[in-house]
Amino acid sequence: MGLSKAYESLEITDGSLEMNGGDVNNAGTVGTEALEADKADTRSGYNDVTSSRSFNTTETNNTGSDLDVIVTAESTADATDIILYSKVGGTATDQNYDPSADSGSRYSVKVTVPNGSDYEVNLSGDVSQINLQTWVEQA
Repeated sequence: MGLSKAYESLEITDGSLEMNGGDVNNAGTVGTEALEADKADTRSGYNDVTSSRSFNTTETNNTGSDLDVIVTAESTADATDIILYSKVGGTATDQNYDPSADSGSRYSVKVTVPNGSDYEVNLSGDVSQINLQTWVEQA
């Protein structure tokens, strides 16, 4: 997965997201972390671990150093009360909330996990309409 042509033309100006000259409403649902995760495979050191990770599962950072984690999710249909959030050592660290998600809305969280700490990325709300898109990590 590389950086798509559509993302190369994104601009965020004064809270509005412009894409190929069009305005995307509710730009808050497309965080910069989501864009970072989509292009993370082009950065040195990020590992795509999407196939071995899932929501609501505790992982442990055993890398010997801090671990940066970026996770993105996307709604496959209209959904309500979507909350994507991360926890490190049992404490919530980052959250993305949408009370009324449209199909195709994207959500992301980014967290730094100290070595030896447990971490998880959780999803709540109308979760049957949300898919894990990308989970990348860098130690």
